[in-house]
Amino acid sequence: MNILFCTPQPISHYLGISRVLIDIKDQLEELGHNVDLIGPIELGMTNTNFASNIFRREYTEKLKDYLIANSKLYDVVDYDHEFLPFDRSLFNRKTLFVARTVLLVQHTKFIKPKKPWSLRSTIGSILRYRQFSIRLNDSWKTLVNADLINVPNEHDKARLINMGIKADKVVVIPFGLSPERLKHFEMLTADTPKIKKICFLGTFDYRKGASLFGQIFSDIRKSNPETRLLLLGCGGLFSNRDSILKFFKNEDHDHIETVFKFQREEIGLYLKDCSLGLYPSYMEGFPFGILEMLLAYIPVVAFDAPGASMMLDKEDLVDVEDQLAMVNWILKLLSDNDQLIEKRMKSHEKALSFTWEFVAQKTIEAYRR
Repeated sequence: MNILFCTPQPISHYLGISRVLIDIKDQLEELGHNVDLIGPIELGMTNTNFASNIFRREYTEKLKDYLIANSKLYDVVDYDHEFLPFDRSLFNRKTLFVARTVLLVQHTKFIKPKKPWSLRSTIGSILRYRQFSIRLNDSWKTLVNADLINVPNEHDKARLINMGIKADKVVVIPFGLSPERLKHFEMLTADTPKIKKICFLGTFDYRKGASLFGQIFSDIRKSNPETRLLLLGCGGLFSNRDSILKFFKNEDHDHIETVFKFQREEIGLYLKDCSLGLYPSYMEGFPFGILEMLLAYIPVVAFDAPGASMMLDKEDLVDVEDQLAMVNWILKLLSDNDQLIEKRMKSHEKALSFTWEFVAQKTIEAYRR
């Protein structure tokens, strides 16, 4: 099968969308398929500012022109669900056109992360409303004109069905871990670390629960004053430690570690001292932060929201913004070492079930069907 993957991000192992496509591409090639991957640079673009309206307009036009000229060379064209808002009749009818979601933009219309109010943020929201409307409109046109829609979690499928997309047009295929990635976790074991440390792996921003962390961690330390919190890979919306510590009480600052960036192969060194994971995100596509904590023998509690429920059991999910339930989940495991060890083993085993080999096989099955 000849397959073309299209990403709006520059091709890199360190960027979310292209990172996923690189890993799937490698596995599909191992299965004997021919796979090409193109990003904005391959389309001749010098502007790669993914967030700008100028980039979005230029990328969608260049992708459209490229696919009009070249889609006939492929059995399948697989592209982001926001960037092909054109009538299906423009493209080769024998090629399967697949819209892929990494973070379904339609969720943002219904899910509103908690943010502190300020005049500046309110003005910013008003200014961003037009851009958001354009994204929603482009996305809906892209989804309606696709032959198939590939989403990484069941919440995404339910959202699309509720909005009028037919169920048989949507396939749910999670993401996975590569053999190379597994090697970075070989040093870790299920043994409980000597110190009580909780981890959050991901960028620190409002969508991922930035406004909720301070109270959650404060409540944990009321019962376990020695508990520490590691914010790993927290760079993004906030660029320095002081800007993140503003979300926490002063008395908790000395118990918080912030690591803004790290090398992929260093992840085991940071996670080896962590007992439990915390993930109060409002919505994800497929949160690798959770999956990698599970792989590191770290049980995780998260909101029952898009993304997390694909890899966590019901007992590890709490209602969105139920901070007390998160605190109680953590305190219960910190006080029962036998249960914690058992949970750590199960978490690791759960993570091992998500492989790119499985993803590739399911992807080809969906294409053929």
